[in-house]
Amino acid sequence: MQLSNAMRAAMFSTVLMNAVGSYALSPMGASLRDLGGLPKTEHPFFLVTLSLFVLIFGAAYCWVGWSGRVDRQFLCVAAVGKLCFFGSITFYALLGHLPIKAVLSGGGDLFFGSLFLFWLYRDHAAKDIS
Repeated sequence: MQLSNAMRAAMFSTVLMNAVGSYALSPMGASLRDLGGLPKTEHPFFLVTLSLFVLIFGAAYCWVGWSGRVDRQFLCVAAVGKLCFFGSITFYALLGHLPIKAVLSGGGDLFFGSLFLFWLYRDHAAKDIS
């Protein structure tokens, strides 16, 4: 799937968001986690694992933005991952395990996950028409 300039800009924006998120989820990012209402963790291993996961996806978004092409499968995984992250934050906030401000820290994931789903739907609909 070819990316429009707007889609490429969104991918590069997601790179920046993931870079900040990766740092916030790293052992050094305690102040950003506090600011975003995210929980403290007991062991740095879990922080490093999650931070690297977010960073690797950020690198993949960078590659997609730079190349100007994306596979539908990658875009689907990216959308589901971002929406699941937002859903998890919302779920735990509604249970009272996270402050409501944590939901705001996941707002970018809701936005980009929804945008990726919209692009998938639009691309699929365009293929049905042709």
